[in-house]
Amino acid sequence: MICLKKRLRKITISYLLISTLLVTLSIQNQVVQQFREVALKPVSSVSPADFVIDGFGNGHGRGMGQWGALGMAILQSDTWSQIVDYYYSNTTTATIIESSIRVLLQSTVGAPIEITSSKSFSVSGASENPGVVIQLEYNPSSNNWSFSTSTSCTSTNWSSQGTLATPQISSSYVSGDPNSDLLEVCENGSLVPYRGTISAVVNSSNQGVAVNTLPISSYLDSVVPGEMPAYWGTLGGNGPSGEPWGFQALEAQAVAARSYALASPGRFGIADICDSTQCQHYGGANEENNLTNLAVSDTSGQVQEFSGGAIASTEFSASTGGYTAGGTFPAVPDPGDSICIQGACNPLHSWSITVSSTELENAYPSIGVPSAIVVTQRNGFGTFGGRVLQVVVSGSTGEVTTTGNGLAASLGLYSNWFGVQEVSGNTNGYVIASSQGSIYNFDSSGMVENQGQGMNVVCLVTTFDGGGYWVVYSNGLAQGFGDAPTYLAPAPHALDGAQIVAGATGGFGLWLISSVGQVIADGGAPPLVSYGYTRLSSAPVAFVANGPVGAWVVMANGQIFNLGVSPILQGLSTSQLAGDTVVAGVKPESMNGLWIVTKSGKVFSLGGAQSFGSLSSLGISGTVVAMASSGDGGGYELVLSTGAIIPFGDAPFFGDLVALGISQPGSIVAIATLLVNSPAIATLPSPGKCGMKWGIITNRFNICLPWLEAIPSSTASGRLVNWGISGIGFTRARFIK
Repeated sequence: MICLKKRLRKITISYLLISTLLVTLSIQNQVVQQFREVALKPVSSVSPADFVIDGFGNGHGRGMGQWGALGMAILQSDTWSQIVDYYYSNTTTATIIESSIRVLLQSTVGAPIEITSSKSFSVSGASENPGVVIQLEYNPSSNNWSFSTSTSCTSTNWSSQGTLATPQISSSYVSGDPNSDLLEVCENGSLVPYRGTISAVVNSSNQGVAVNTLPISSYLDSVVPGEMPAYWGTLGGNGPSGEPWGFQALEAQAVAARSYALASPGRFGIADICDSTQCQHYGGANEENNLTNLAVSDTSGQVQEFSGGAIASTEFSASTGGYTAGGTFPAVPDPGDSICIQGACNPLHSWSITVSSTELENAYPSIGVPSAIVVTQRNGFGTFGGRVLQVVVSGSTGEVTTTGNGLAASLGLYSNWFGVQEVSGNTNGYVIASSQGSIYNFDSSGMVENQGQGMNVVCLVTTFDGGGYWVVYSNGLAQGFGDAPTYLAPAPHALDGAQIVAGATGGFGLWLISSVGQVIADGGAPPLVSYGYTRLSSAPVAFVANGPVGAWVVMANGQIFNLGVSPILQGLSTSQLAGDTVVAGVKPESMNGLWIVTKSGKVFSLGGAQSFGSLSSLGISGTVVAMASSGDGGGYELVLSTGAIIPFGDAPFFGDLVALGISQPGSIVAIATLLVNSPAIATLPSPGKCGMKWGIITNRFNICLPWLEAIPSSTASGRLVNWGISGIGFTRARFIK
C-alpha cells in the first residue's frame, strides 16, 4: 500500500493512473531484480603475471633511522641529543661509568678457533712466538680443548700441544693505545684484528665459540663506522664544536650503539652481545676511523635510560621510510629520512619491486597459482596506512596468512612497509572532502585536489557503478563528478527549514535525508516514505543504501531505522556506546548488515557484517568523522578529523592529508570509495512523448514521465528517471495531467 501524507496538496487520481502505477510497479520489480543480479555478481579474479610492490624504508624501522638522523642534523641543524631524544622520546640521556663488554664472534661457533699475532702473545699464561697460529677445538666428549699450532691459518699440518680446560688468549694490547699489538682471528680465510682478549668458551648448545672481551669504548670505535658511514661526519655546514653538522649524526649513532650494547648484559649467557647485524655490526679494529672515534669519545658514557633507570635497548635501522614503526619507542614522523643532498641521497626512502607469479608460488607453494596479495592489518602510521602487520597471500589451491615481516623475508623486500599495486578491495581510489568544499581525490597515481561549489559539505556518495560520486551540501545541492550527474538544490520551502545531513545511492540515482527525517530522491532513486518529524530519536548521521530499493537511517544515539526492503537491525544500546556518539555507517558489499563507527573509533558490526578492528586495536587515538567500505566488502577506511585515513581489512591506502602535510584540522567530513570492476549499465529505450500521458512534479524536479510506455524486462537504465513512481511519499508532491 502507498500512503500519501496529509501534507500533500490536492491530488487527483484516475482509474487510468492507478492501472498505470500497477503496471509500473510490476516493471519496477523486474528491473530491480535485474539490478540485484548485476550488483551482486561476483568480481572475477584473474591471476596477474606480476605483482608490483611499492614500499618505504630499509629495515625494521624501530627507534632511530640512520638516514633520518643525518637529515635531522643537516637539514634541521639538530644536535645529537635532540636526535636521540626525538627518536627515543620516552627516554632521557644519562651518564654511566664505562667498563668492558663481551662480544660473541659468531663465525667461530662450532668451528676450530684459530688465532695469531704479529708480536708475542700468551695462551692461558704460556707465551707464544710472533706469527705462530694456534688452533683450539672443543671436544664435547672430554669437555676440553685440543691445542695445536702451525704457521698459517690454511695449514693442513698442525702440531698438537695437548689439551686445555678454559683457554684464554691475550696480547700485549694496552687499553687506549691504538698502536698496541692486537690478536688476529682467522675468519673465512682472512685475519681479523681484535683489541682486548679472546676466550674459548662453550655455549648453551655445547659448541665451542670465541668471545672477545674489550673496553666498551674500543668496541664502539668499531661499531659506529660499521653501522653508519664515517664520511657523513664531513657533510653539511659548520656545526657545534667546529665539526660539520653531519658529525651530530655520528654522535647520535654512538649514543644509540652504546645504549643498545649495554641494555641487556649477559643476553647470550657467555657474552653480552654478538658481532653480527643480529645485534649490531662489529668488525674488529680494521673498521676503526678517526672521525667516528672522536664521536665515541665526545659522547663517552652517554646512554638513554627509561624513567626507572634501566638503559634502553635503543634499536635503529638504516631507513624508516618516513615514519618509525613504534613499539617500545613511540612512532614518530621521520621527515629527515628523505634527505637527498650531494654525497648523501637515501636510495631506499621509497622503492618498488616486481615479484613474478612464479616467485610468489615458490615462496608459498601451498597456494597454487597466485591470485592476490591482500593486506589485512597495518599499524596505522604513514602512507598505505603504515607497516603491514598481517597479509593474506591467496591462490588457486589455498591461502597463507603471514606477517609483513614474513612476506618481506620471503620475497626479499626491504621492509614491512609496503603496498601491493594489484587491486585491493576492488577499490580504485577514494575521495575525501572538507566542510568548506575542498575535495581530495586519491588513487594509485597520487592526489588531485578539486574545489566544490560551496560551503557546508555534509557527505560524499558513490554512484552505483562506482565510477563517480556526488558532493552533497546541506542545502540539498548534489554536485556530480565522474559519471554522477549534478542535481540542483530544492526550493528552500521544500525542506521546511531543515538541512540535508546524509545521502545514499538509491537505485541508479541518489537519496538524501534531512535533519528532520525527510527523504528526497533524485534521478533514478525509487521512492522511500519519509520518517517525518516525530519519529526521530536523535540526529541522523548516516543514510546507508541496501540495494536499489532499501536503506537504513543511522542515528547518533545508535538507533537504526529500516526503509524499503531493508531488514530490521538491532541498534546500539546506551551501555554499548558508553557515552560515545555514532558518526557514520556503511554496508559491506554482498553482506546483509552494517558497520557503524563512533566518534572515538569503535566499530560495531551488525547483521552479517564482519569486523576488521577499531582504532584501539591498532593503538591509535583520534576523532573519527567518516567511514567507507572497500568495493568488495572485505574492509573499510576510517577518516579522522585531521585528514588521516586508517584502512582495515583489505581496504587500500592511496595516501592521506597527514602524509602529504596538508592541514585541514577539524574540517574533514566525508569519504567515498571508487570501484575498479564496476557492474555493466544497460540502457532503456528512449522515453515516450512528454505531455501525452500522466506525469509528476515534485519539489526536486519537473519531468513528464511516460507512465504507459512498456519497458522490456531485459533492460535496465543508468537513470531510472524515465519511469516509475518517483515522488510518492514525499511532501509537496502532486500529479498533473
